[in-house]
Amino acid sequence: MSVVRRKSDWRSLALVGLTFGALLILLAIPWNYYSWEFTLLAFFSLTFFVVDCTLINHNHRHHHIFKSSQWNEMLNLIISMCIGAPSTRLHLVHHFNHHLHYPSHEDWSHYETNARGKGFARIVSYLVNATKVMTKNREQLVKTEHHRRALRNEKIVLYAFSALALLVNWKVFLFLILPAWFLGLSLLLTSNLLNHDQCDLQDEINHSRDFINGFENWFFCNNGYHTAHHLNPHLHWEELPAYHEKYVQSKKKKEFSSGSFFIYLVKYCLRLT
Repeated sequence: MSVVRRKSDWRSLALVGLTFGALLILLAIPWNYYSWEFTLLAFFSLTFFVVDCTLINHNHRHHHIFKSSQWNEMLNLIISMCIGAPSTRLHLVHHFNHHLHYPSHEDWSHYETNARGKGFARIVSYLVNATKVMTKNREQLVKTEHHRRALRNEKIVLYAFSALALLVNWKVFLFLILPAWFLGLSLLLTSNLLNHDQCDLQDEINHSRDFINGFENWFFCNNGYHTAHHLNPHLHWEELPAYHEKYVQSKKKKEFSSGSFFIYLVKYCLRLT
């Protein structure tokens, strides 16, 4: 009998395992072996997988991967070490604020209340302002003993991992892992901006932007199908493409559907969108 609820979630577990394994391997390599080429490759690769794990965490919190609650809690701890932040904290803000209130301005990450200017400057202003609002208000979402215990355990494991990493290889931790954590979490929040910025908030379908790139959606477990997820957040991620094709695609305006998220991000920064 399988320990996971769906076979497709073995992909998610493999990607989380790959990320955690990469962290351990990078810490095991002495700093004097890091050329600048290898450091850049490791940094951007690790950042990619940090983003990946934040999205897997998102899917996992909507649909727990394991049948066992204890195994799910263990996975939350591992994901916390992979992304450099408590897994439950990301879940609470996303689930009980963004999903609950978007597209109203009660959504702390709403682009209309947080983003200023254009291009890269708009992203920076959004990151600063949205982070301030979420940091100020996020504790009000911690309403149950289960959430308090989960946050406490995830913080303890994350701090212990960070302390051990500093002892084992402090240069790799400070100059590679910490920046990858920071950029990965920043890209997660940036994706929320790009998913909604300048969309038609009053339209049932065009309130969100989709990124329909097969390669990225394989790694990111279909998180590019953002409209479908908002319309039916209870769907498992493997069901989103079919739902998108049936209910979204024919009604989606061309300007709110893109291919690669990363190509769109570059165009957005350069004010080409």
